[in-house]
Amino acid sequence: MENPMVAYRFGPFILSLSERQLQREGRKVRLSPKEFNLLVCLVEKAPLLVEKEEVLKEVWPDVTVTDWAVTSRLSTLSCLELRPVWSL
Repeated sequence: MENPMVAYRFGPFILSLSERQLQREGRKVRLSPKEFNLLVCLVEKAPLLVEKEEVLKEVWPDVTVTDWAVTSRLSTLSCLELRPVWSL
């Protein structure tokens, strides 16, 4: 999933895999480990649609999760106003 030497830039955001952090305009954005992993999963596959089964396999391997857990994490990310200005 993650290449530790990669950082993705999109809009005002920088997603650093080596530092496991998201920055917006130079300021850290607080994400839980699962939210971070979910964002990485989505960004690495942009602009393609990612199927739910693939997200579950990458973000929650060997764990049974509810739809609510996935929806909750997606909701948190959507509140960040992550505009799809992909310049990977």
